[in-house]
Amino acid sequence: MITSKVAALWSCVAIYDQTTPGFFDSIHYVGCDTVGLIHQDSVLHIVVAGTQNAKGWLEDFSVDPMEHPVLGTVHGGFYGPAVSIFDDLRPLMTGKVSVMGHSRGAALAAAIAALCVLEGIPVEQVFMFAPPRLGMRKCADWFAAHLPQAMAWRNGLDPVPEVPPPLFVDVVPLMRIHVQPGGFDDINPFAYHSGHLYVAGVV
Repeated sequence: MITSKVAALWSCVAIYDQTTPGFFDSIHYVGCDTVGLIHQDSVLHIVVAGTQNAKGWLEDFSVDPMEHPVLGTVHGGFYGPAVSIFDDLRPLMTGKVSVMGHSRGAALAAAIAALCVLEGIPVEQVFMFAPPRLGMRKCADWFAAHLPQAMAWRNGLDPVPEVPPPLFVDVVPLMRIHVQPGGFDDINPFAYHSGHLYVAGVV
C-alpha cells in the first residue's frame, strides 16, 4: 500500500509532468484524458490527470445525468470517459489495483474504482484530491458499502468539490486541509485548487 502523501504527489503533480524519465511505467491517452500506470508491490496503480484541454472542460460542465442500474444517477461527463479508460486498461488489471486522481481525474478515479468492484477486480486504495461530484445519494451510499477505503480531500476554499451542485453529493466524506496559496491569491477560491497545495497539505 502507498501513503496519502505519495498518492498526492503522483495525482497532483507527477501526472501533469510526464517528462520525468521513468516515473510512470506507461502513459495511456484515452479520449481527452491522460492516465499513468505504476506497477508496485503486485498492485497496479492507476493515476488519472485532471482537465488538460477544451474537450475535457466541455465534458466537465456537461452534467448530462445518466442512470446506472447500481450507482443510480451519475454525471455522464465523468462516467462515460471513465468507462472508456476502464475498457482500455482492463487487459492490464490482472490483480489488485489502486486508483487516484486530482480534479476531473478524481471523479474519473471514483468511477473507475466502482467499475472495478462491479467487475470483481479487487481495489486496494482509492485517493481523490479535489473531486467534483460523480453522483447522487444512491451513488454515495453504494461507495460507503462497497468502497469504504476510498478517501477524498478538499483544500480550503477550493470550489471544484462543490460542483455540480445538489442533488449531486460527495461520494465519500471530504477531509479538509487548509493550505493557502499566498498573497492576493488567498482570496481567489480557484487558487486553492493547485495540485502543489494538495501535496503540501495531505499527510
